[in-house]
Amino acid sequence: MQRKSVFVIGCFAMLVVGGPAILARADEFASGVTVDGGTTLTLEDCIQEALKGNPEVEILKARLDESRAREEEVASEYWPRVTVVERIDQTDIPSRVYNYRLDQRDVRDGLHLNSLNQRYNYHTGVESRMLLYDGGKRFWQKQVEALNSVALRASLVELQNALVAGISRQFYEALALDRVIAASRAALERVL
Repeated sequence: MQRKSVFVIGCFAMLVVGGPAILARADEFASGVTVDGGTTLTLEDCIQEALKGNPEVEILKARLDESRAREEEVASEYWPRVTVVERIDQTDIPSRVYNYRLDQRDVRDGLHLNSLNQRYNYHTGVESRMLLYDGGKRFWQKQVEALNSVALRASLVELQNALVAGISRQFYEALALDRVIAASRAALERVL
């Protein structure tokens, strides 16, 4: 029981004696935390480092870029398309050889399907198309992708805010730690 009361008295003394000392040096809290190697980090440095090095932030940014690209892709369906085709086929299958000869208007009298040789077929073409109406399908896909982008942006902001809050709490705990230890030692020295 006596040990417990000494502890309570020590804690109370620490608050009474150490509290004003910490508050009097509040400007030192803003200076930063000194880490190994003598480097002093400010709160802003810690936050920037946490945001820069967090893989979850990078993943959400990549997903947001992907969502924006899908949104643009859906919107691009209404743009005209031009396709150029160049194809060369070679075959010795009798039915295809015969069709190639028909395509090339190379059908002669006395053509036997069992004695057709190897044949090449060349096909060159240009195709253009433009989507004029799709019943609103692409419109709703674009709306879904836009809402997905908004949701991902909100998730990214939420993650960044959670990181900032966590880093701020840890930063101020680290700042206060050495001062709390010093105040506790001073209080214990005065009590003992």
